[in-house]
Amino acid sequence: MDFENESAETEPRQENQKSRVLTLWLVLLFSVGMIMYYQAQPLESPPETQQEVLPEVAFQMTFLGKYTLGVGSFIQVGGKEAIDKGSTEEEQVFDLLMMNIKKMATHPVDELRASALVAEMMGPERAQTYLNELAENPNFPANAVGDLEIFRTLYSDGPDSLTENQREDLTARHGWFGELALCFGKPDEDPFRKEVLSAAKSTFLGLFLAGIGAFGVAGLGFLLMLIAVIRGFTGNPPKLRYRAPNTPAGVHLAFLETMVLFLAGFLALSLLPQLFGFSLGPFTLPVLAVFALWPRARGLSWQAIQDGLGWHRGEGILKEMVLGLVGYITCIPLLLIGFLLTVLLSSLGDQQPVHPIVYEFKGAGVSKLLILFGLACIVAPILEETLFRGVFYHYLRRRFTMVAAAAISGLIFAAIHPQGVLAIPALGMIGFVFAVLREWRGSIIAPMTAHFANNFTVLSFAVFLFR
Repeated sequence: MDFENESAETEPRQENQKSRVLTLWLVLLFSVGMIMYYQAQPLESPPETQQEVLPEVAFQMTFLGKYTLGVGSFIQVGGKEAIDKGSTEEEQVFDLLMMNIKKMATHPVDELRASALVAEMMGPERAQTYLNELAENPNFPANAVGDLEIFRTLYSDGPDSLTENQREDLTARHGWFGELALCFGKPDEDPFRKEVLSAAKSTFLGLFLAGIGAFGVAGLGFLLMLIAVIRGFTGNPPKLRYRAPNTPAGVHLAFLETMVLFLAGFLALSLLPQLFGFSLGPFTLPVLAVFALWPRARGLSWQAIQDGLGWHRGEGILKEMVLGLVGYITCIPLLLIGFLLTVLLSSLGDQQPVHPIVYEFKGAGVSKLLILFGLACIVAPILEETLFRGVFYHYLRRRFTMVAAAAISGLIFAAIHPQGVLAIPALGMIGFVFAVLREWRGSIIAPMTAHFANNFTVLSFAVFLFR
């Protein structure tokens, strides 16, 4: 056998393969960077209306406003009573809550909206003082001065002094804060006022009960994590069932190619609204799912593809689902680290990470909610886990350790989500945990189940708060 000729032929093949890998990674990183860039672009109003349209009422502002009023209702802070007391503990609590409101406000108009809380919790005189101070702000926009005067009139002469058009404008332009202002001074038995105040109390109670539940689940997660760590130190760690099929390096590269095709396609479909004025919307992911078949076109057998993606029953579908939930709860301490990092980054900036899907909740009927839950809790877990913890993780796992492969796949997973850069620590840790579940169970069923549980929990809570 001519070993010299064989070696000479092998070297060019290896160089070509390295060149292909480098090119694929450059395309992948470029696609991710462009996706992040376009998702970060704010939606602009048409030029002729830019100076007329007030900033939208942010979901975070509405939530914090309802929560603030809910807290006030439960500590019995209220209008004239608080004013008569002078400087009280209740008033100090209110000042602290208003400080958070102002910190959340990204525009002077947000502070104008908060005047409804001032009036409701501290009385009309305090609200007038607050509005006077706001009017003296040199940054207060001229196109909102008319609304400021409406608020002044409302708190001096009552809601009935406003015209029907003014009342409609107030709710259209300021949402729940406008509704709160219009019910000011009405008896608590008034149906409109009862509905507005009920939303605030429900928000507070919901958050309080959710906090108790989260605390309990987190405690269980810490306990399970402690048990897993102890087992690891005592020489009996959980068995890792992921096994990479022994495919040739050149053939294995098909999995990286699949991921690059998906991300490039995702970028192309994201540009449709800018280029052609239409979008596939919720059908984007299902359309791109066809790229999961690329390894077959590259010559891999169905069995190799199935093993690579983790599309098998593992130790039984039901068992894998249960263990997926157990694994997700066990990793809650890790998820909290990512969440706290995102909270820290958000506190340093003037924006809060929000998924665009929450904007669909307002006024959504049962059928629309079912569609949103179906997309977020069924379609997304199946497709995203197949691509990130199946295709991509399988490629990475051949070249990197479990921790490195899980971290890389989690980072890319987080980067292409529309919540923005601030959400990357939280989403990246979620992706990391899903990859650990894939390593632990081998089957993709466990991370799919954990993904479902995560999305269902977050979406249910968001619907409760923002619908």
